[in-house]
Amino acid sequence: MDSLEYQSVMLAKLEDSNKVRLAILDYLLAHKKKVQKSIQQIYLIREFSARDLVWKAILSIGYKDLKFGK
Repeated sequence: MDSLEYQSVMLAKLEDSNKVRLAILDYLLAHKKKVQKSIQQIYLIREFSARDLVWKAILSIGYKDLKFGK
């Protein structure tokens, strides 16, 4: 195989790898949107304004409970 033929083969492989990378990127972006949509369905977005009454959990020092989160 001479150098010109080798170069053309390598360029073709490089173009194929770029096509695969772009296809994977498209797949990842679509998957990210799907995950974001499912998370938004699980969690309700709550907005509070001034003068709204909200409950505040006050825990003792060192007390951890998974239902209260961080």
